[in-house]
Amino acid sequence: MSTRKSTRVIVIASVVGSLLFAGALGGFLWWYEGNEEDAARKASNQLASALEDNDRSAAPAGASDYVPGMRRYFGPIKDAKTIDVRQVDNYSETTNRAGDRSWWTSTIFLHSERGAALVLVTFEDSFDPHDANVDSVRELNPKKVAKGALTRADMRDAKRGFKSRGGRTANSPVLDGTFPEERAGSS
Repeated sequence: MSTRKSTRVIVIASVVGSLLFAGALGGFLWWYEGNEEDAARKASNQLASALEDNDRSAAPAGASDYVPGMRRYFGPIKDAKTIDVRQVDNYSETTNRAGDRSWWTSTIFLHSERGAALVLVTFEDSFDPHDANVDSVRELNPKKVAKGALTRADMRDAKRGFKSRGGRTANSPVLDGTFPEERAGSS
């Protein structure tokens, strides 16, 4: 085999190998991200169901305290549903920073005794794409809900409920029951 021909074979093999590697890496990332989203959606739906049923044992990992805490704050929850699941990126402008990370969140829309409400569920960062452990839950201002996540009627209900509770969001310690006396807007 001539040098020219062997060089051509090496170049072709390198290009094919690089393309195969890029394709495999892309396929892995697509699979990984898809499984993370599915896990976050499943955990969010579990939390919504646990809130409706007042069953803390049905809540996903990290969320059992939120079931009684949220019911204490919002009152009995008649209906709860996941309306949005998304990945949040916290990447700095420079590359390779230790603080750069991403995590998953979901938004649950609920109807309660104290009006409609939106809660933002934040999931822990995990290497296992099937893990969706709840890191925190806090009330979300209706102005901050993802565009198109709610119908106009649901958005009106959420704004009305938020206003009736004093127009201040409840944070994680209030919703997990750590500080139940901070029930805002109660009269």
